[in-house]
Amino acid sequence: MKISQICFSGLGGHSSVVFSLIAANSQKNINWQIGFIGNEPFSDSNKINCKKYGVNYKYFKYISGKRIHAWKNLYRWLKQSKPRFIICHSTSMIIPCCIYSFINSVKLISVEHTPNSQKKYIEWFFGMLAMYLSSQVILLTYDYLKEIKKAYKILYISSKFQVISNGIDTETFIQNKKNFSKLIYQKEIILGMAARFSVQKKQDLLIQVIDYLNKKQDKYIFKLFLAGDGENEESCKSLVADNNLNSSVFFHGYLNEEDLVKWFKSIDIYLHATEGETLSTSILQAMSCGLPIIASDIDGVSNLLHQDEHCGLTSANSINEFSGTIIDLLNSPHKLKEISENANKKVLSDYSNITMLAKYLDALVT
Repeated sequence: MKISQICFSGLGGHSSVVFSLIAANSQKNINWQIGFIGNEPFSDSNKINCKKYGVNYKYFKYISGKRIHAWKNLYRWLKQSKPRFIICHSTSMIIPCCIYSFINSVKLISVEHTPNSQKKYIEWFFGMLAMYLSSQVILLTYDYLKEIKKAYKILYISSKFQVISNGIDTETFIQNKKNFSKLIYQKEIILGMAARFSVQKKQDLLIQVIDYLNKKQDKYIFKLFLAGDGENEESCKSLVADNNLNSSVFFHGYLNEEDLVKWFKSIDIYLHATEGETLSTSILQAMSCGLPIIASDIDGVSNLLHQDEHCGLTSANSINEFSGTIIDLLNSPHKLKEISENANKKVLSDYSNITMLAKYLDALVT
């Protein structure tokens, strides 16, 4: 069974989901191929993962606002490779996928990744087009589904949507056995965030939080580990240099999966400051590792961390609020232990990549 996945060429949530699905296919009964398409260079990480899993791939570059040439090349590639199913993770590529699907009677499902609050007009347009042209549209959360229903109004087609949460490899991101309730006795506390340096993410806020904490109290020495790269990385490095924080803030760059697992083991509390999320892979990875988590109090984060049992704490995106939440958590040994254990259990029960793959395959074949 050959399945083509179409996703963004750069780093981000698309490729995380794409490779999580592939990693879950332990029986190797699926012939995967990936079409990477976008206005960013094809990332080294995607190349490495394709080689790791033995996946055939093709990269299609386009200039922003000029997609038609890339659409034609994508269609030719699909026609040549002849997949039985298509999973389109980039709704702006739905048209060539649909044309191929219609002509060859191939089932097409699309996946919405971009937070509704961060969508541009053109993304809303392609999202609605995907609803009409796909057999099924996969959404990551039920809150996202409610937002879509409200936005589309009378144009909304309920039968087209299905909610399938992102899943991660819980055998790779395993629980940290550290006794987090004893963090209160440590002098040095390592905080960390793993995410792309983009407009939506707020690594700059966390840099200011570290500066504030180390100036306003002397019980702890705080350090911040930042994993990832992206367009805002240099501005964050400048912020660190301008405030003489080179001994407190460390940039680890993009990390492959093996190094990322080690990175998670090196930190004491996971932070995630952001203005927009649908279902963050990084937060799920931190949960799977059983780390205490503090993240921004926004849709897509608070509904993940505040379920039946709290799996983390949330904070407003301000220096004072984030700083206060960190200190409050360190002064609550019971809370540290509770949320770290709840987080790990929640991922194992609801957010594994094995469960995700089974649901995707069911959506494809039924």
